[in-house]
Amino acid sequence: IPNPGALITHHASRPFIECHVRRRLRRIPNVSMLDRHDIVDLTASDGRVTGVLLHRHADHSAVVLDADLTVDATGRGSRTPTVLQRLGYGRPEEQELAVHVTYSSVPVRIPAGTLREHTFARLFEPGRPHGFVMFRAEDERWIVGAGTLGSVEPPTTQAEIVDFGADWAPPHALAAARAAESLGEVCRHR
Repeated sequence: IPNPGALITHHASRPFIECHVRRRLRRIPNVSMLDRHDIVDLTASDGRVTGVLLHRHADHSAVVLDADLTVDATGRGSRTPTVLQRLGYGRPEEQELAVHVTYSSVPVRIPAGTLREHTFARLFEPGRPHGFVMFRAEDERWIVGAGTLGSVEPPTTQAEIVDFGADWAPPHALAAARAAESLGEVCRHR
């Protein structure tokens, strides 16, 4: 980047992004959303996927939802490989890249005007198997996080997360993170 000082980034929390994506999708006339349903299986006919079989929470009934296009966005717990094998297509080839990163984060509120910066980050580097981030999201909400590589466990409290930044983060940022009001539990992700 020719002028790194001119770079502007904006961060948003996952709930904020998901809320806005759902709101936009609900405005598309030919898109329907079914809340409180679980996908049980894919439906198929003549060797092609034709939709999904759902379980409705309200009355525990089964619902078949036909579709011209079915996209599986269920993540690691997806049943699609098993269904494709059952339909005779075989399981898709899987490729895995083991990263071994674990991180903890906590949403906090830092009063307006406390920090003029929007992001503090120092990630992994040779000889340093831990990282620390602080970034401003929406409504003076900040995310404070720390990550580790390998078998080192990440912190479990807000104070421990902040301590991960103590060896490099500016003192005023650390003071703001230590004094910040917690807005939720510390969450750990692998």
